[in-house]
Amino acid sequence: MLRPVLSIKNGGAMSSIQDLGRWGYQHEGVPLSGALDVFSAVMANRLLGNSPGEAVIEVTLMGFEAEVLDDVFVSITGGDLDARINGGYAEPWRAYHLKTGDRIAFRAPISGCRAYLAVEGGFDLQPIMGSYSTDFFAHFGGYRGRALQPGDVLDRRDPGHGRAIGGRRVVSGILPSYNENLTVRVVTGPQLESFSREAVALFFSSEYRVLTTSNRMGLRLEGQPVPPVTGELPPEGTPPGSIQVPADGQPIVLLRGCQTTGGYHKIGVVIAPDLDILAQARPGAAIVRFQAVTLKQAHEQYLRWCKALQTSDP
Repeated sequence: MLRPVLSIKNGGAMSSIQDLGRWGYQHEGVPLSGALDVFSAVMANRLLGNSPGEAVIEVTLMGFEAEVLDDVFVSITGGDLDARINGGYAEPWRAYHLKTGDRIAFRAPISGCRAYLAVEGGFDLQPIMGSYSTDFFAHFGGYRGRALQPGDVLDRRDPGHGRAIGGRRVVSGILPSYNENLTVRVVTGPQLESFSREAVALFFSSEYRVLTTSNRMGLRLEGQPVPPVTGELPPEGTPPGSIQVPADGQPIVLLRGCQTTGGYHKIGVVIAPDLDILAQARPGAAIVRFQAVTLKQAHEQYLRWCKALQTSDP
C-alpha cells in the first residue's frame, strides 16, 4: 500500500534522492553517485532510527519546498539553508514532527550549501544496483532518474519501530563547522612525479576560490595556476577526491558524484572525511587550501571517520 508523504512544490536549484552510493559497479562505468556529504546523510537517518543507508533528499542551495501529505517525523541535517516549517525557522541537526498540510522549505544558504531531509521509515523507492541514488549520467535511480520537480509525490515506508523521536537533535560536540575558508587534507599522487617540485610547492602554498561552475561531479577552482603536465595520460580510474590539473592549470576536485574515468594528471587525492567538507563549499564564496598528509595519516583519519559514522549518537 502506497503511503504518500511529500508533494514537491519547488525542486529548487538542485534537489535529488541520494543514499550512500552505488558501490561495486565502477569497473563497469557506473558512477558511485550518492550523497556528497556522507556524514550529514547518515545522521539524518540516525535521528529517525532509520538504517544509515536509507534514501534522503539532498537539497542544494535554495528553493526546495514540499507539502506534507501524511503526519510524519522528518530530520534536517547538513548546511543551514534557512529551512522553514510553516514559515518558522527550523534549525538543522534535529528531528521534527510534521502534520498533514504542513509546508517545509529551504530559502537560502546561511552556512554550507547542501542540506539533507529524511523521513521516518525512509522513502519507498525502487533500488537499482542496490542503491536509491540518482545517477545523473545514465538517468536512473532516485525518483525517475532526475532532479525533483513540482508535482512529484514521494511515498514512505512504515517505520515499524514506534520510537518517540520528536525533538531529537545531534549533540553539538560532533557537529561539523561550515565556513568559507577551508583546509582539506590530501595524499599526493598518483601522478605526483609528473609535476615539477615548483608546481607541487605552488599548489600546496596557494589558495583557490570555488567557482560557480562547480556541480555534483566536482569543484572547479580558480587561483594561482599550477604549471600543467605536458603529454597525454591514457584514461584511468578517477576516485572521488581526485585533484585533476587540466591544461589551464586550475585544479578540479572530483566529488562523490564524479565520473569513473578521466585523462587529466592528478596531483593528489582528498581524504574521504574531507570530501564532506568540500561538499559544503559554497560556489563563488568558499576559499580552499590543501595540506599534504601521509598515507598512514589518511588511513587513521578514515578509520576515525568510519567509527564516528557508526557510533555517534544523536
